Amino acid sequence: MQGKDTEYIQQLIDDYFEGKTGREEDKILFAYFSQREIDPCFQQYQALFASFHQLSLQVQASKKQAYVPHQPTTYSKLSNKSNRRQWIRISSIAASVMLLATISFLLNKHVQNVDYVMIDGIKYTDALSIETAVNNSLANVKIETQDIFSSLDVLELDSLK
Repeated sequence: MQGKDTEYIQQLIDDYFEGKTGREEDKILFAYFSQREIDPCFQQYQALFASFHQLSLQVQASKKQAYVPHQPTTYSKLSNKSNRRQWIRISSIAASVMLLATISFLLNKHVQNVDYVMIDGIKYTDALSIETAVNNSLANVKIETQDIFSSLDVLELDSLK
């Protein structure tokens, strides 16, 4: 391959990767890379363009197979309306069941408001035992009748006068 052709192929490769090529330039690149012998500086691109070419052939073949001439649709507007009605009916039934389940759960939920008191590390729930425990605890409280003012004597307040 001559230098001019190498520059042209390199420009086409650059344009291809930048998305600037059309069908004709793509065909030139695919044809060039499908040859047995190509310029050694383009060897790195040969497998890539060969796979691109195979992929484009497969896509074209699948498009030809997938094309089906216009056929009348099997669903009419009536069936679409009945589908909508069926979905609305099913969703309303599901919502009703969920609402009933929620109400049933809330009504049957056993709510226990248990008041308790902890006295000396023991839990009391009944009023009589609470009163007894409080009285016992208060009876055990020692009240020291130490003279509050005796602690002030230490400060020697008289010397401040």
